Amino acid sequence: MTPKGLAVRPFVWVERAGNAHPAIYYTLPLTLWIVAIMAACLVPGDDIPKIRVSDKLVHGLMYAGLGWLMLRAWVRDRQPTGAAVLLVALVATAWGFYIECLQVLTPDRSFDILDEASNVIGAAVGIGLWLVWQRIFSRISDGY
Repeated sequence: MTPKGLAVRPFVWVERAGNAHPAIYYTLPLTLWIVAIMAACLVPGDDIPKIRVSDKLVHGLMYAGLGWLMLRAWVRDRQPTGAAVLLVALVATAWGFYIECLQVLTPDRSFDILDEASNVIGAAVGIGLWLVWQRIFSRISDGY
């Protein structure tokens, strides 16, 4: 027999660290992810490694992570409101647009509306996955 909640929450130490330092726990992953997006998207075109994955898929995955981490940082342990979800979606979209505009200033890079569409779709997927994740784990922790 396992202690109550141990089987459901194997990373209790992470939760404890989050309770001790919530600003770091919620914002540091988001900050690092934003820096990674900037680094990946603002590298000169000639320095981009050649990969066999669609550029649009990469954009979608980067912004799915951004949507997830941004909503997580915004609402923390609270239930998100529709306004919070909309605000995060708009900020992620604006960030993607800003990065696409900055690419015009980067050698061998350009603004691509399809990249921005992938960013928007990716952010929406990340936000949706975070909402599903929260619903699943809130039910598990409530004993359902």
